[in-house]
Amino acid sequence: MKKDFFLLFIIHLLIFLCNCQTNIPGDFNYYLTILETSSQGDGTFSAYPSVSNQKICTFNHNALVQHRVIDGKINTLVSASNEITIVPGYSSGDCKLFSLTVTLYAGTSINLNLIANSEANFTINYTCNEVKISDIEVIILRPLVVFENQMFFSSFLLKGMGGHIFEKLELVQADSGVMFTNTGVGRQADSGVIFSNTGVGGYLFIWNVLYIIDNINNPYWNITIDFGNDNKTISFQSFYSNYSFEELPQQLNEPKFYPENYNTQIYSQFGFGVNQFLTTNFKSEVFPPFQFGLQSYSYPKPIKGSKSEMVFGLEFEGSTDLSLPLTNILWNQNKTSLINSTFYSVCNEFPVPSWPEDSRIFFQGEEQFKIIVENLKYEFFEFELDFNGKSFIRGFPYGFYRGSNNNQTLGYSFNNPLFLSNPLFNLKIFNFNSQITFPFDPITTICKSNNTPSIIGYNFIQINSITYLLTLEIKSDNGIYSIIVNEETFGLESISSGNSSMGTFEIIFKIMTPPNSLKVFDSCGLFLSLNHGDIISMYPLFQYKVPDNIIQEYSFDTFNITFEKNDIKLLNKTGYNILYIDGNNISPDLTLGVLLFDTVSFSIYNQNFADNVVPCEYDFIEKRFECRLIIPKNNIYDYIRYVIVFGASNRIFYSGNLPISSTLRVNDTYLDNDGPIFSLIEIIGDVDIISGSRKVGWNFTITDDLNGFDKGYIKVMGSLDSSTYEFNFTSFDFIEGDEWNGVYSLLINVSSPCCSQTLTITNVILYDRNNLVSKFSLFPKRFDIPDSISNPFRNYYKSGLNITKIDIACDIELSPQNDSNPVILSTFNISTKSLNVIGSNRDVTIDFSVLPSTSGLKLDQLPVVYIHANPNSLIDCKSELKSNNQTLVVYSCTIEIPLGFGYPGNLLFSIYGFINNAGFYNGFLSEDIKLIGAPYYINTTLLFDEPIITSTSKVYSDTTQFQIFGRGLSSSNKVKIYYSQYNLSIAPVLIYDSTVTINIKPSKDPFKIQVEIINYKSNIFTVYPIYFDLNDNDTNPTQSPTQSLNPTQSPTQSLNPTQSPTPTQSQSNLCKGNPQCGGKNQGECSLNGCICFSPWMGPSCNSQIIIVPPPTINTTSPSTEIPIPNNSTDSSILYSTLISIVSLRELNFNGDQEKIFYFEKWIYSKINNFKSIYFTTIPSENSNITVTLEWFNSSSIIKFANETITMNPSSIKYTIEIDGYQFLNKLNSLQLVLSASLETNKEDVCSSKEFGSTDTTTDYLKIQIEDHSLYGRFIKRGIVDGKPTTISNQLLDKFFNTINEHSSVQSFIGITIPYFKNIIIDPDFSVLLDYSKDSNSNCYSNSKLSASQIAGIIIGCVLFLTIIIISIIYYIIKKRKQKNFIKNIGGKLQKIN
Repeated sequence: MKKDFFLLFIIHLLIFLCNCQTNIPGDFNYYLTILETSSQGDGTFSAYPSVSNQKICTFNHNALVQHRVIDGKINTLVSASNEITIVPGYSSGDCKLFSLTVTLYAGTSINLNLIANSEANFTINYTCNEVKISDIEVIILRPLVVFENQMFFSSFLLKGMGGHIFEKLELVQADSGVMFTNTGVGRQADSGVIFSNTGVGGYLFIWNVLYIIDNINNPYWNITIDFGNDNKTISFQSFYSNYSFEELPQQLNEPKFYPENYNTQIYSQFGFGVNQFLTTNFKSEVFPPFQFGLQSYSYPKPIKGSKSEMVFGLEFEGSTDLSLPLTNILWNQNKTSLINSTFYSVCNEFPVPSWPEDSRIFFQGEEQFKIIVENLKYEFFEFELDFNGKSFIRGFPYGFYRGSNNNQTLGYSFNNPLFLSNPLFNLKIFNFNSQITFPFDPITTICKSNNTPSIIGYNFIQINSITYLLTLEIKSDNGIYSIIVNEETFGLESISSGNSSMGTFEIIFKIMTPPNSLKVFDSCGLFLSLNHGDIISMYPLFQYKVPDNIIQEYSFDTFNITFEKNDIKLLNKTGYNILYIDGNNISPDLTLGVLLFDTVSFSIYNQNFADNVVPCEYDFIEKRFECRLIIPKNNIYDYIRYVIVFGASNRIFYSGNLPISSTLRVNDTYLDNDGPIFSLIEIIGDVDIISGSRKVGWNFTITDDLNGFDKGYIKVMGSLDSSTYEFNFTSFDFIEGDEWNGVYSLLINVSSPCCSQTLTITNVILYDRNNLVSKFSLFPKRFDIPDSISNPFRNYYKSGLNITKIDIACDIELSPQNDSNPVILSTFNISTKSLNVIGSNRDVTIDFSVLPSTSGLKLDQLPVVYIHANPNSLIDCKSELKSNNQTLVVYSCTIEIPLGFGYPGNLLFSIYGFINNAGFYNGFLSEDIKLIGAPYYINTTLLFDEPIITSTSKVYSDTTQFQIFGRGLSSSNKVKIYYSQYNLSIAPVLIYDSTVTINIKPSKDPFKIQVEIINYKSNIFTVYPIYFDLNDNDTNPTQSPTQSLNPTQSPTQSLNPTQSPTPTQSQSNLCKGNPQCGGKNQGECSLNGCICFSPWMGPSCNSQIIIVPPPTINTTSPSTEIPIPNNSTDSSILYSTLISIVSLRELNFNGDQEKIFYFEKWIYSKINNFKSIYFTTIPSENSNITVTLEWFNSSSIIKFANETITMNPSSIKYTIEIDGYQFLNKLNSLQLVLSASLETNKEDVCSSKEFGSTDTTTDYLKIQIEDHSLYGRFIKRGIVDGKPTTISNQLLDKFFNTINEHSSVQSFIGITIPYFKNIIIDPDFSVLLDYSKDSNSNCYSNSKLSASQIAGIIIGCVLFLTIIIISIIYYIIKKRKQKNFIKNIGGKLQKIN
């Protein structure tokens, strides 16, 4: 059963020692120092029993005794008293350490005499105070608080006893409960449990549900504390006594099960660890309206709803013994009744893999070693490889050396560790839940010295309220190799000065994970281990101590906590608020942060709590701390829970313990604590396309009622060859519907020939717009516990995993037996032989080629280059296909090596993931690369000249000071800041090697920073401020415009399916043209539209490119006029096109125009003969527009927004970047308007225009006159704020006065982009020669010609004369129109610009 994290969060307590010392002089130059005590400073110690009902006190000390004379030495320390135990420790010079334990009965005192070396006397006074009930005052902080999982809490203080706080409160065995203490669980009673936290000075009581059931009608609930000689009862007003009977629910609604009707069947797990669950809802004005759960104390999860009606989910397990079903009792209670529901559960556990027996081979060399595991059957799980605690996790293709999934061989290449002095050093490979171990033979290590590293000095420096810098001065004869702090390893990249033998290291850490212990390793494996309070040197006394600011204790009455707004509304809007902390003598140096602990935030964190603690900044004017809170929308009603963080996990204030004045109330909300789910799945099986190519896949209907779907990831793998298909998509990629209920298509090409196998969905991650996630993994990572409720496939638990599978039957069938020959590595080149791993340029390029096997390679399966380094670290670089033919396939990949990666030592290369068409895969170990004479490793170096920026502290849109983190920053003389409109140079206000602090001008938009030192500049780092505005009350666009969701009612999309959806076949899209796509010689029809064969193009593959000379560059505006040569013999017939940028429009949510801007002046810059840049601004909006025009003389392949695009010859590409536009509203969008026109001087012609989609990724505009057309291509993706994002294109002819004549046609196109900070779009245009005409063409007509037929009788007599006259007139008019046409084109160009 899953454990409640909040309980663990409170229970997880650490023992901290204060930094006090008590010095007691003795006779004859002897001195005794009591280390880390709470003495009054004069050798007097006083205490109360640590447990409430005990009658003894225990004092534990470390005592350092010193004889300060020449050749002084301490041999003994003794006492005649029976109350003390003395244990001698280690000695150094004239000092010796002793451990003292003193035990006294309550109400007694003693003066203990200690004698050193039988000649020096020391006296220490101890008092054990008796607990008296009359001295204790009970202060109830919160009489009753309800946590989201429906536990009832009460919190209180015990004042008196000189501020003493019991480590453990014992309860009288009565109807109350259990108390938790700072050392664990206290004595359990029937009412609940009590937590005690000495870091915060209060007690937290958790009520036993069964006690509440028995005492529903009692006005007070009581707990009784055992104080030894007497008891004290504390009464809390009953939760239910605060409400009338009508306000409480009368009945728990009938539960619905996943899978439905499971009682009549055996449930088979939908992936490893995926259990059954149920949902139910009820109406109440109280949160929670009543307790309910299973008899195993599994707490329900709030999923959706409001105060009036809430839906909960409850996971339960099943028995694996079919003859002994697990009995589950679902109980619920209200003020007057208890209703039990009993059901039984049985399940088949998901099968887990196992290792083959006796199939391991191990080879060890001087520098590298390799491991082979044979006869392994693979089923999509991942492997964890562990070198004595240092591990990484990888799945296919890493290590898949040769074979297919039914019988494959693992093979790994590793660097030998630099030191193997430990004979127990070994490698473990975990195969999901089992392992194999490879022990190493010890390697003789030659060391300069047997001395361990030593700490010469250290310092803790506070950087901000939650961040510290630890500097360590270390000496090592053998040279430092690494420093381990809280299981995080720091290498020599952390050196700020000196070298590995004598150097200063800098380590940044957060107060949540203070360095209470650390280990320093040298290059021989010798190490120094230090814990907080350890003595580094006895004389002078030198201890390793973590600062008081991080470990000192606080009490509840130290602080006053208030909010800028105590009441917030979260319905479809994010809550911006500030939490203030002040108090008497509060120090600006206090370590302080805030962690939101509400239901939605808790789900979003995914147990990554440390990274989500918000720092609090001290306001020196108001003399208080300010903590910015960004509360997720559509949250839980009642109260927003939070935690004040002072240090490690036990040093917290939970808001449930704080006074009612410190609460943050929610007045308007509707909970959406549920990630997106698959409401319908359609299997697209073996779709035959006209061309004969085939695709298979799924159509997924993704539903997220309130927040709306945002983005997703789906991974599909082949059962025989592990072919891997990964799909990243966003809410803009739907083929129908919207972000609340949209259909998304996932299609996979089926090659021919191929191997028949089953494609299986192995992983799914779906995020909504509130960052809530639903996940599915066939095999989760080791120790991960799957969430059965937040599984996107939960509607398919009954139908089972078949919905995730598609069988492929091949037309030309192959199998691994047909071609089990591995590909042959032909070349392997690395761009460098040596790399400075702390330099600003750490890019490494790997080029390699292979000879394919007989069946040929699956070219859509790209191999991966892996780089291994000590201590057991791995990075990977996915390749790109550069070229291929039947005899050679060429790949390349480029990777930035992480800072400090692999130093000192080599970076070792291997390649995996080659798959042939017969289903056989293979890879190459480092030794295989070495065999062809190619470089298989590179050396690492450290050159400390260049500064590097790696990260920053949190930067909000109103931040005026923040920290830059990296290395090599100690010589920083300025920091360059590149805003969108201007640049600044700022001198740092605080400088260290690993961090600098700067003051800035607040910015809502991204900006770039660069640190400069003498002769060097750092990398340029982009900062993305977190939007924060207390006055922002805008509603976020989360509610579906097509379906109103009343926040007082439950969502219309039920969480409980009435039946499992049935898979259906998807229909192919209709393609354009007659015949479709121009026929079999010009194109083929696919699910995404026509695929044209070169040289054919266009929506129906009936057009060809017209090769034209480059147009004349317009130096005044980004407009392009393209004269088109006529393909007829009449040279007087002219065609011309005009493309221009017209305006920029801001549209509201309904698509209505709110603002429009026309471009008056452009700044022109020439790049080369084919490329120009135009720049303009909109001063009122603080926005920049940059347009790049590029002409392509020949066919080229480019990439934009993760799309590969073929640029045709004689085409022009517009790359348009808009930066810093100030929207009136975040719901608004921006629309860039372009104009395209085509005109001819020929009279008797036809014209047409057409706008549509060629496929799911591209829209097109085609305007045509006769057999000439202008073809514009508009990709449905742009780069929004640095990320590829779907955008929309729209024909705007109905909004503008367009030209639509037989000889002149014009269209306006709007490219619409949602709210952004920076956007790049990339349309292009080509001129085509068409071989078909549109049936809807606008043609020239002259109705008067029909009237001449009436006069046909008389025409004959003057026919000859008429022909002559008409010919002359026609020639004159033709020449005049030709001149006017050319003049008009130029005039329109000037007018539009």
